[in-house]
Amino acid sequence: MIDIPKIQKAVVCTGPNQPWTVLTEYPVPHPGPYEVLIKVIAVGLCGGDGVLRSGGMPGLNYPMVAGHEVVGRIVALGSQVHDESANDGSIWRWQAGKPSGMFDGWAWLYRCQVDATDLGYLCISGSDTAHATALTRDGGLAEYTIAHYTALVPYPDNLPSIQAPLLCAGLTCFNALRHAHAKPGDSVLIIGCGGLGHVAIPLSRAMGLRPIVVSRSEAKREAALELGAEAFISSSTNDLVHEIARVVDTPFGGPGTGPGGVNVVLQTAPEEETLKRVADALAMDAEVFLLGEPESMRIDLPLMPFLIKRASIRGWTAGVPMDAHDTLRFCVQTGVRCVVRTTTLMGAEDAYTDMGATRFRTVVVVDPEETQKERDQGLA
Repeated sequence: MIDIPKIQKAVVCTGPNQPWTVLTEYPVPHPGPYEVLIKVIAVGLCGGDGVLRSGGMPGLNYPMVAGHEVVGRIVALGSQVHDESANDGSIWRWQAGKPSGMFDGWAWLYRCQVDATDLGYLCISGSDTAHATALTRDGGLAEYTIAHYTALVPYPDNLPSIQAPLLCAGLTCFNALRHAHAKPGDSVLIIGCGGLGHVAIPLSRAMGLRPIVVSRSEAKREAALELGAEAFISSSTNDLVHEIARVVDTPFGGPGTGPGGVNVVLQTAPEEETLKRVADALAMDAEVFLLGEPESMRIDLPLMPFLIKRASIRGWTAGVPMDAHDTLRFCVQTGVRCVVRTTTLMGAEDAYTDMGATRFRTVVVVDPEETQKERDQGLA
C-alpha cells in the first residue's frame, strides 16, 4: 500500500466562464463507505468539459476538479466496498492496486429506479441519487480522486492509459453503432472528424461497416482516409447528396430512395446545415444518431425524407459502466485506438482552450512514471 499524501495538485474550475486553475495544495479526498480512492494516471480532455466551464447545466457545484475520462489505480477501499478477495458473490469486487477506468458518468447512479436496466444514466428518481463526474463531484484532473465503486470499470492491462478517451468518445460511438440496425456492408455517414468522429471511423470498420466522412475541415481528409474512411467528402461541396451517392450507389434502392443511400448517420459535430442536406441521402429505414449538440441546442430538419424513407432520429449519449467495459474489450480485441497527444496538469488549461486545433484528442498525463512503464512494455 502506498503512502497517501494529504494535499495534491489539481486542476480546478472556480466558477462559470472561469479559466481552469492548477492548485498545488488541494486536499486529497477520503473515500466514503461506498467509494474508492484512485491514484490518477491519465485523463482525457473532452468537449463535454465545456459544460463545467460554461455553467450550462443546473446543479453544478463549484469549485470543481475537471476531467471525466479517468484512468488510474485503486489505492484505498471504502469500508463497504466488496473486496476482490471476499467470496461474497458481488460482481462489483475491487482491490487496491487494480487498474480501473472511471466511467465518464454523465449520471452514474446507485439508488435509481432504472439502474437495473441498461439505462442507468437516465435518472427518474431525483437528483439526489445521480452524480456526474466533474459536474456534481470532483473529476480526475488531480493526482487523486474518489469514485463510487459502481462507477468503475476494469481497465485492461494491455491498453495504455492514454487511451482514456475511449471511456467517453469511444463509448459514445461504439454504443450508438452497436445499437443501430446496420449489418456488415452497410454504410455509415460520419458528420465531423474530431474527437468523436475520428474514433467512429475505425469502430465502424471493425464492425464490418463502410465509414464515409463528411466534414467542413478539408485539412482532415488525409487523416480520415488513413483511419479507414472509405471516402471523405467536404461539406462545402455544392451537391453533397450526389457526392454521397457516388460512394454508396447501388441498384437496389427502395421506393423513394433512388439508387440506395446511407444506412446510418452519426452526427458527431455541430454541423446543423450538413445534417439538413444529408437528409436527402438516407436509405430506407435509415437511422440518424445525434451525438453532438449544435450551439442553438435545436435542429431544424426537412420532414419529407424521413416520412418517405421511414427514417428515424435517435439521441445518444455515452452509456453505463457495463457499456464502457464492453467498449474497452472491443477496442483491445480489434486494435481500435484514439489518436491522442499528451500534456501535463500544468498544461491542461492551454490544451483545453486549444482543443479545436488538436488532432484529435488531448490526454493529460498525471503520472508520467506509470505511462513510461507502459511504453517500456510496448503498449500502444
